[in-house]
Amino acid sequence: MKKFSLVLPIKIELNNYLNSFDSTNDLDRLIQIQLHTFNKFIDRDSLDKFYIVGRPDEIGKIEEECVKHYPDFPFVFMSEKEISPTVKHENWKHIVNPGHLIQQIVQLGISKFVDTEHYIILNCDNFLTRPFSYKDMFHDGKVIFTGIDNPEKPHPIHFWQHSINVLNGNVNEIVADNSTKSGLYGNTLSYKKFMSVTPQNYITKEIKDMLKLIENKYDEEWCKALFDRTKGAAASWSESSLYWTYLTMDNRVEDLYSFSDVGLFGNELWRYAEDAAMQRMVDKYLDKLELVFNQKEIGEWRTEIGTGKANTDYFFSLVQSNIKQLTTEQLAKRIRQVIGD
Repeated sequence: MKKFSLVLPIKIELNNYLNSFDSTNDLDRLIQIQLHTFNKFIDRDSLDKFYIVGRPDEIGKIEEECVKHYPDFPFVFMSEKEISPTVKHENWKHIVNPGHLIQQIVQLGISKFVDTEHYIILNCDNFLTRPFSYKDMFHDGKVIFTGIDNPEKPHPIHFWQHSINVLNGNVNEIVADNSTKSGLYGNTLSYKKFMSVTPQNYITKEIKDMLKLIENKYDEEWCKALFDRTKGAAASWSESSLYWTYLTMDNRVEDLYSFSDVGLFGNELWRYAEDAAMQRMVDKYLDKLELVFNQKEIGEWRTEIGTGKANTDYFFSLVQSNIKQLTTEQLAKRIRQVIGD
């Protein structure tokens, strides 16, 4: 039976970059929310391994907590430094918010260790909403993903520009055109859809081939080459924009991925900039959380934010951890009320 892998980079304490509230604990979110839904909904026969990658000084505690609460999961615990020998301070000391970039490196470099043809990249904001097995990763024989129509929130244009600069500096125009097949047309790169943020499905061989291309292009180890071509923050690529751009430039993205209305995640709750609006949306979200799991309609919290057309057929959802109006404990309690223990 064919299987898939799960990959989760995690840092226990996350400092909120907006400085509007204290740090959040991603280990708590993993244990109380993500793994609770995975334990309920994942087809165990479809899951090969669940790779959890953390900092060298944190991975021991992460392993202890995960195994204590979910001893039957096929976990593989790894340190960031096992991904690549170049994940070290001297190679990323010039980067703003290096932790985020190290996470991107982990998500690419794990391809060396994954034994399955496909793997799903996660973060601790993600959770499952219904049963999920290997066959659910595909629609009409192609891999499903969640896309956005334009390079805007949550995956804005600078990620795509920097990814293009890494892969092919001759491209001088990006076009969002859902009427044209995705691909490279002269010096113009046309996207029918842009891959959104995690969770997303990745084809292991394609990731490996992309990293080889980067090594050949720059004549150095791929991780070092990528660290050398970012300053972090808004001056950077992302792992999904690199990957999606690589497949689009090679004119193969639509051969491999399904551009149907079936997506990997949907009905997500994003952080609003204005506190009063965010509180109203959190209240509505908690009150109507059943909609996230029964998929009867898209909630108001999703339709009012400009992130493109919402998927109405999906498996995962997400709630951003930097929403100060919603604690892990509140969300975990409400999810258990909806789906049970």
